Amino acid sequence: MTSREIAQITGKRHDHVLRDCDVLNEHYERLALPKIEQGYYLHPNTGNQKHREYTLNKAQILELVSGYSAELRIRIVRALEEKDQQLNLFEFMAVKPTTSRK
Repeated sequence: MTSREIAQITGKRHDHVLRDCDVLNEHYERLALPKIEQGYYLHPNTGNQKHREYTLNKAQILELVSGYSAELRIRIVRALEEKDQQLNLFEFMAVKPTTSRK
């Protein structure tokens, strides 16, 4: 999930989510843990300028939002569950059993 998706779900400003990810990365660095992956996206409203965003794994998302309110944590956890269900359905549909007739 990206930092922009987290901002949208929680109703927080994206620059605030980026700031929180930066702080979390400082803690990860001190603990010798992998940092949150940073990337960029192009926004057409700014002349296709590159803007920062993070891509967080499930553990990082939960660690990030654990500092937010209970309502925001619930929204994030529910969104993660929905993504997991969609992924599981996709994987189920992609794997087709093979039968051989002889």
